[in-house]
Amino acid sequence: MSHSKRESISSLSDLEAREAAEILLSIRTRVENSGFSTYAEFERIKAIADEAISAFEQFQDYCEHHKAAECKILALSSVTDNDKTRLGYQSIVVDRTATAIMGLPPLDPADWKIDGIFSTLSTLRKFIGVVVEAGSRVIIDFILIRFIVRLLPEEEVLFVLPELILSKSSGGRIAYVHTIDGEKEYITGLVGFTDYVVHYIPKADTELKASSVKIGYRDLDTLQGALDEESVLLLIEAKSVQDRLEGHLPQAIAECLAALGIIQQAQANSAGDESNSIYQGFVLTNGPQWIFGVVEQRSIRSNKDDRLCYHTSMIDIDEGGVQQFGSMMQILNYWVRR
Repeated sequence: MSHSKRESISSLSDLEAREAAEILLSIRTRVENSGFSTYAEFERIKAIADEAISAFEQFQDYCEHHKAAECKILALSSVTDNDKTRLGYQSIVVDRTATAIMGLPPLDPADWKIDGIFSTLSTLRKFIGVVVEAGSRVIIDFILIRFIVRLLPEEEVLFVLPELILSKSSGGRIAYVHTIDGEKEYITGLVGFTDYVVHYIPKADTELKASSVKIGYRDLDTLQGALDEESVLLLIEAKSVQDRLEGHLPQAIAECLAALGIIQQAQANSAGDESNSIYQGFVLTNGPQWIFGVVEQRSIRSNKDDRLCYHTSMIDIDEGGVQQFGSMMQILNYWVRR
Protein backbone atom coordinates (compact mmCIF):
# COMPACT_ATOMS: atom_id res chain seq x y z
CA MET A 1 0.00 0.00 0.00
CA SER A 2 1.40 3.40 -0.95
CA HIS A 3 0.91 6.57 1.05
CA SER A 4 1.01 10.09 -0.30
CA LYS A 5 2.68 12.85 1.74
CA ARG A 6 0.14 14.87 3.71
CA GLU A 7 0.20 18.59 2.95
CA SER A 8 0.33 21.08 5.82
CA ILE A 9 -0.85 24.69 5.79
CA SER A 10 2.77 25.84 6.07
CA SER A 11 3.78 24.16 2.82
CA LEU A 12 1.06 25.70 0.66
CA SER A 13 1.35 28.68 -1.64
CA ASP A 14 -0.46 31.93 -0.77
CA LEU A 15 -3.45 31.09 -3.00
CA GLU A 16 -3.58 27.48 -1.81
CA ALA A 17 -3.36 28.64 1.80
CA ARG A 18 -6.29 31.02 1.25
CA GLU A 19 -8.41 28.23 -0.23
CA ALA A 20 -7.38 25.78 2.53
CA ALA A 21 -8.18 28.34 5.23
CA GLU A 22 -11.64 28.97 3.73
CA ILE A 23 -12.35 25.23 3.59
CA LEU A 24 -11.19 24.72 7.17
CA LEU A 25 -13.21 27.71 8.33
CA SER A 26 -16.26 26.06 6.76
CA ILE A 27 -15.41 22.80 8.55
CA ARG A 28 -15.10 24.63 11.86
CA THR A 29 -18.45 26.35 11.39
CA ARG A 30 -20.19 23.08 10.56
CA VAL A 31 -18.59 21.32 13.53
CA GLU A 32 -19.60 24.11 15.92
CA ASN A 33 -23.18 24.01 14.63
CA SER A 34 -23.44 20.23 14.48
CA GLY A 35 -24.06 19.60 18.16
CA PHE A 36 -21.35 16.91 18.10
CA SER A 37 -18.41 19.09 19.14
CA THR A 38 -18.05 17.20 22.41
CA TYR A 39 -16.83 14.15 20.52
CA ALA A 40 -13.04 13.84 20.58
CA GLU A 41 -12.71 13.47 16.82
CA PHE A 42 -14.67 16.63 16.09
CA GLU A 43 -12.70 18.49 18.73
CA ARG A 44 -9.48 17.37 17.05
CA ILE A 45 -10.72 18.57 13.64
CA LYS A 46 -11.76 21.86 15.18
CA ALA A 47 -8.29 22.33 16.74
CA ILE A 48 -6.60 21.66 13.40
CA ALA A 49 -8.92 24.12 11.67
CA ASP A 50 -8.32 26.80 14.31
CA GLU A 51 -4.56 26.44 14.01
CA ALA A 52 -4.54 26.54 10.22
CA ILE A 53 -6.85 29.55 10.09
CA SER A 54 -4.79 31.35 12.71
CA ALA A 55 -1.59 30.75 10.74
CA PHE A 56 -3.10 32.10 7.55
CA GLU A 57 -4.71 35.13 9.22
CA GLN A 58 -1.50 36.14 11.01
CA PHE A 59 0.49 35.85 7.81
CA GLN A 60 -2.14 37.69 5.80
CA ASP A 61 -2.24 40.57 8.31
CA TYR A 62 1.55 40.99 8.09
CA CYS A 63 1.58 40.89 4.30
CA GLU A 64 -1.23 43.49 4.07
CA HIS A 65 1.36 46.11 5.09
CA HIS A 66 3.75 45.04 2.31
CA LYS A 67 1.50 44.56 -0.71
CA ALA A 68 4.38 44.58 -3.21
CA ALA A 69 6.12 41.64 -1.55
CA GLU A 70 5.96 38.03 -2.65
CA CYS A 71 4.57 36.22 0.41
CA LYS A 72 4.89 32.57 1.34
CA ILE A 73 4.71 30.35 4.43
CA LEU A 74 7.34 27.61 4.68
CA ALA A 75 7.62 24.67 7.04
CA LEU A 76 11.16 24.61 8.42
CA SER A 77 11.49 20.94 7.53
CA SER A 78 10.77 21.70 3.86
CA VAL A 79 13.35 24.49 3.37
CA THR A 80 15.95 23.71 0.68
CA ASP A 81 18.71 25.55 -1.14
CA ASN A 82 16.05 26.74 -3.61
CA ASP A 83 14.77 29.08 -0.87
CA LYS A 84 18.13 30.80 -0.43
CA THR A 85 17.16 33.88 -2.44
CA ARG A 86 13.93 34.56 -0.58
CA LEU A 87 15.64 34.00 2.80
CA GLY A 88 18.48 36.27 1.73
CA TYR A 89 21.53 34.60 3.25
CA GLN A 90 24.99 33.61 2.13
CA SER A 91 27.10 30.78 3.56
CA ILE A 92 30.79 31.06 4.37
CA VAL A 93 32.84 27.95 5.21
CA VAL A 94 35.52 28.48 7.86
CA ASP A 95 38.42 26.30 8.93
CA ARG A 96 37.05 23.40 10.92
CA THR A 97 39.78 23.14 13.55
CA ALA A 98 39.12 24.37 17.08
CA THR A 99 42.35 26.37 17.04
CA ALA A 100 41.36 28.34 13.94
CA ILE A 101 37.74 28.94 14.98
CA MET A 102 38.18 29.92 18.61
CA GLY A 103 41.88 30.62 19.00
CA LEU A 104 42.05 27.77 21.53
CA PRO A 105 44.92 25.30 21.94
CA PRO A 106 44.19 21.75 20.76
CA LEU A 107 42.43 19.64 23.37
CA ASP A 108 44.41 17.02 25.28
CA PRO A 109 42.02 14.04 25.44
CA ALA A 110 43.23 13.33 28.97
CA ASP A 111 41.89 16.70 30.18
CA TRP A 112 38.27 15.58 29.86
CA LYS A 113 38.83 11.82 29.92
CA ILE A 114 37.82 11.82 26.28
CA ASP A 115 39.37 8.38 25.77
CA GLY A 116 36.78 6.74 28.05
CA ILE A 117 33.84 8.54 26.43
CA PHE A 118 35.08 7.67 22.95
CA SER A 119 35.57 4.02 23.91
CA THR A 120 32.00 3.77 25.25
CA LEU A 121 30.69 5.54 22.14
CA SER A 122 32.54 3.10 19.88
CA THR A 123 30.97 0.16 21.74
CA LEU A 124 27.52 1.75 21.50
CA ARG A 125 27.93 2.26 17.77
CA LYS A 126 28.25 -1.50 17.27
CA PHE A 127 24.68 -2.03 18.46
CA ILE A 128 22.86 1.07 17.17
CA GLY A 129 21.83 1.46 13.54
CA VAL A 130 22.02 5.07 12.34
CA VAL A 131 20.53 4.64 8.87
CA VAL A 132 17.40 6.30 10.26
CA GLU A 133 17.25 9.52 12.27
CA ALA A 134 16.01 7.78 15.43
CA GLY A 135 19.24 5.78 15.57
CA SER A 136 21.32 8.91 15.06
CA ARG A 137 19.49 10.54 17.96
CA VAL A 138 20.60 7.73 20.30
CA ILE A 139 24.23 8.63 19.50
CA ILE A 140 23.55 12.36 19.82
CA ASP A 141 21.74 11.84 23.13
CA PHE A 142 24.70 9.87 24.48
CA ILE A 143 27.17 12.59 23.51
CA LEU A 144 25.01 15.35 25.03
CA ILE A 145 24.51 13.37 28.26
CA ARG A 146 28.24 12.64 28.58
CA PHE A 147 28.97 16.30 27.94
CA ILE A 148 26.57 17.40 30.69
CA VAL A 149 27.60 14.77 33.25
CA ARG A 150 31.36 14.73 32.78
CA LEU A 151 32.39 17.98 31.13
CA LEU A 152 30.08 20.62 32.59
CA PRO A 153 31.25 22.36 35.81
CA GLU A 154 28.90 21.92 38.77
CA GLU A 155 28.14 25.64 39.05
CA GLU A 156 26.79 25.76 35.51
CA VAL A 157 23.31 24.68 34.40
CA LEU A 158 22.41 23.19 31.03
CA PHE A 159 19.10 21.82 29.80
CA VAL A 160 18.36 19.93 26.61
CA LEU A 161 14.87 20.72 25.29
CA PRO A 162 13.84 18.21 22.58
CA GLU A 163 11.65 19.27 19.65
CA LEU A 164 11.14 22.85 20.81
CA ILE A 165 8.74 24.79 18.60
CA LEU A 166 10.55 27.82 17.18
CA SER A 167 7.64 29.42 15.38
CA LYS A 168 4.05 28.31 15.52
CA SER A 169 0.84 29.14 13.78
CA SER A 170 -1.38 29.59 16.82
CA GLY A 171 -0.99 30.79 20.38
CA GLY A 172 2.29 32.55 19.62
CA ARG A 173 4.31 34.44 17.05
CA ILE A 174 5.09 33.37 13.51
CA ALA A 175 8.71 34.16 12.61
CA TYR A 176 9.01 36.39 9.55
CA VAL A 177 11.99 36.83 7.26
CA HIS A 178 11.78 39.95 5.10
CA THR A 179 14.27 40.11 2.21
CA ILE A 180 14.88 42.91 -0.31
CA ASP A 181 16.58 41.81 -3.53
CA GLY A 182 16.86 44.86 -5.78
CA GLU A 183 13.32 45.65 -6.88
CA LYS A 184 11.99 42.34 -5.56
CA GLU A 185 10.76 41.84 -2.04
CA TYR A 186 10.06 38.58 -0.23
CA ILE A 187 8.23 37.91 3.02
CA THR A 188 8.56 34.38 4.33
CA GLY A 189 6.73 33.00 7.34
CA LEU A 190 8.69 30.16 8.92
CA VAL A 191 6.79 27.57 10.96
CA GLY A 192 8.13 24.50 12.75
CA PHE A 193 10.48 23.12 15.39
CA THR A 194 14.11 22.09 15.87
CA ASP A 195 15.20 18.67 17.15
CA TYR A 196 17.04 20.02 20.21
CA VAL A 197 17.54 23.34 21.92
CA VAL A 198 20.42 23.41 24.40
CA HIS A 199 19.81 26.10 27.03
CA TYR A 200 22.98 27.07 28.89
CA ILE A 201 22.87 29.10 32.12
CA PRO A 202 26.35 29.99 33.38
CA LYS A 203 25.49 30.89 36.98
CA ALA A 204 23.91 28.79 39.70
CA ASP A 205 22.10 31.83 41.12
CA THR A 206 19.67 31.50 38.22
CA GLU A 207 18.29 28.36 39.86
CA LEU A 208 14.74 29.70 39.90
CA LYS A 209 14.78 30.21 36.14
CA ALA A 210 16.51 26.90 35.64
CA SER A 211 13.78 25.13 37.58
CA SER A 212 11.11 26.70 35.40
CA VAL A 213 12.93 25.53 32.29
CA LYS A 214 13.22 22.03 33.72
CA ILE A 215 9.44 21.88 34.03
CA GLY A 216 9.42 22.20 30.27
CA TYR A 217 8.76 24.73 27.55
CA ARG A 218 7.16 23.78 24.27
CA ASP A 219 7.97 26.89 22.26
CA LEU A 220 10.60 29.59 21.96
CA ASP A 221 8.10 32.42 22.37
CA THR A 222 7.52 31.50 26.03
CA LEU A 223 11.03 30.15 26.69
CA GLN A 224 12.64 33.50 25.98
CA GLY A 225 10.88 34.88 29.04
CA ALA A 226 13.26 32.71 31.10
CA LEU A 227 16.36 34.03 29.32
CA ASP A 228 18.72 36.67 30.64
CA GLU A 229 21.75 38.35 29.08
CA GLU A 230 24.03 35.47 30.06
CA SER A 231 21.82 32.65 28.80
CA VAL A 232 22.80 30.93 25.57
CA LEU A 233 20.64 28.90 23.21
CA LEU A 234 22.09 26.39 20.75
CA LEU A 235 19.94 24.72 18.08
CA ILE A 236 20.75 21.14 17.09
CA GLU A 237 19.25 19.52 14.00
CA ALA A 238 19.54 15.72 13.74
CA LYS A 239 19.69 13.70 10.52
CA SER A 240 20.37 10.11 9.50
CA VAL A 241 23.72 9.00 8.08
CA GLN A 242 22.00 8.26 4.78
CA ASP A 243 21.37 11.98 4.31
CA ARG A 244 24.06 14.21 2.86
CA LEU A 245 24.66 16.41 5.89
CA GLU A 246 25.64 19.56 3.97
CA GLY A 247 22.37 19.30 2.02
CA HIS A 248 20.45 20.12 5.20
CA LEU A 249 22.30 23.37 5.93
CA PRO A 250 19.40 25.45 4.48
CA GLN A 251 17.03 23.90 7.05
CA ALA A 252 19.45 24.56 9.93
CA ILE A 253 19.94 28.16 8.74
CA ALA A 254 16.18 28.66 8.42
CA GLU A 255 15.71 27.40 11.98
CA CYS A 256 18.23 29.99 13.18
CA LEU A 257 16.44 32.72 11.20
CA ALA A 258 13.13 31.66 12.77
CA ALA A 259 14.66 31.86 16.25
CA LEU A 260 16.28 35.22 15.50
CA GLY A 261 13.01 36.50 14.04
CA ILE A 262 11.07 35.65 17.21
CA ILE A 263 13.77 37.21 19.41
CA GLN A 264 14.01 40.37 17.31
CA GLN A 265 10.24 40.78 17.21
CA ALA A 266 10.25 40.65 21.01
CA GLN A 267 13.09 43.20 21.14
CA ALA A 268 11.22 45.51 18.79
CA ASN A 269 8.06 45.23 20.89
CA SER A 270 9.88 46.00 24.14
CA ALA A 271 12.44 48.56 22.99
CA GLY A 272 11.06 49.74 19.67
CA ASP A 273 14.29 48.76 17.89
CA GLU A 274 15.19 45.61 15.95
CA SER A 275 18.21 46.98 14.07
CA ASN A 276 21.03 45.47 16.16
CA SER A 277 22.81 42.43 14.77
CA ILE A 278 22.17 39.24 16.71
CA TYR A 279 23.58 35.77 16.32
CA GLN A 280 22.32 32.21 16.64
CA GLY A 281 24.54 29.15 16.87
CA PHE A 282 23.55 25.76 15.47
CA VAL A 283 24.80 22.21 15.11
CA LEU A 284 23.90 19.87 12.26
CA THR A 285 24.74 16.25 12.99
CA ASN A 286 23.89 12.62 12.29
CA GLY A 287 25.93 11.33 15.25
CA PRO A 288 29.32 10.51 13.72
CA GLN A 289 29.44 13.63 11.52
CA TRP A 290 29.11 17.21 12.77
CA ILE A 291 28.84 20.70 11.29
CA PHE A 292 28.98 23.76 13.57
CA GLY A 293 27.68 27.15 12.48
CA VAL A 294 26.44 30.57 13.47
CA VAL A 295 23.92 32.80 11.68
CA GLU A 296 24.06 36.59 11.87
CA GLN A 297 20.95 38.67 11.20
CA ARG A 298 21.09 42.46 11.33
CA SER A 299 17.33 42.96 11.24
CA ILE A 300 14.15 41.11 10.28
CA ARG A 301 14.02 43.26 7.13
CA SER A 302 17.36 42.95 5.33
CA ASN A 303 18.92 43.29 1.91
CA LYS A 304 19.83 40.09 0.10
CA ASP A 305 23.04 38.50 1.45
CA ASP A 306 23.02 40.73 4.55
CA ARG A 307 22.33 37.57 6.55
CA LEU A 308 25.52 35.58 6.98
CA CYS A 309 26.05 31.94 7.97
CA TYR A 310 29.54 30.93 9.04
CA HIS A 311 29.97 27.18 9.38
CA THR A 312 32.67 24.56 9.61
CA SER A 313 33.21 21.89 7.03
CA MET A 314 32.05 18.44 8.14
CA ILE A 315 33.87 16.86 11.07
CA ASP A 316 33.82 13.05 10.85
CA ILE A 317 34.74 11.36 14.14
CA ASP A 318 34.81 7.96 12.40
CA GLU A 319 37.70 9.13 10.22
CA GLY A 320 39.66 11.04 12.85
CA GLY A 321 39.35 8.71 15.83
CA VAL A 322 39.69 9.88 19.42
CA GLN A 323 41.68 13.00 18.51
CA GLN A 324 38.98 14.16 16.09
CA PHE A 325 36.32 13.32 18.67
CA GLY A 326 38.17 15.43 21.24
CA SER A 327 38.34 18.34 18.80
CA MET A 328 34.60 18.01 18.12
CA MET A 329 33.83 18.00 21.86
CA GLN A 330 35.95 21.10 22.33
CA ILE A 331 34.01 22.94 19.64
CA LEU A 332 30.73 21.73 21.19
CA ASN A 333 31.94 23.02 24.55
CA TYR A 334 32.58 26.43 23.03
CA TRP A 335 29.38 26.49 20.96
CA VAL A 336 27.21 25.75 24.01
CA ARG A 337 28.68 28.77 25.83
CA ARG A 338 29.22 31.27 23.01
